[in-house]
Amino acid sequence: MTSTLVRIGLGVLPVALFLATLVYLDSYKLVRPRLVLGTLVAGGAMAGIAYWAGIGLSELGSLKASTYSRYFAPLIEEGLKALAIGYLLFTARLGF
Repeated sequence: MTSTLVRIGLGVLPVALFLATLVYLDSYKLVRPRLVLGTLVAGGAMAGIAYWAGIGLSELGSLKASTYSRYFAPLIEEGLKALAIGYLLFTARLGF
């Protein structure tokens, strides 16, 4: 359990540092921290959905891990990301 938490922490660390750098460099404060936090939470939710969808697909059929990761995982993951971006576009929360 501890090693899993350490691996998750190490996986999130570069993203957190990059995000902190972007917030620091946003001198005009164009993006509200609440929107950034909401987007991070939505991304985490999408990752969880993609994870469970992958488990479900692998249990439904006899897919090899390489077949799933090559053909199905990109469709699921990129589709979920497109849904999140589509929501932001539809609700006029994304611009530039």
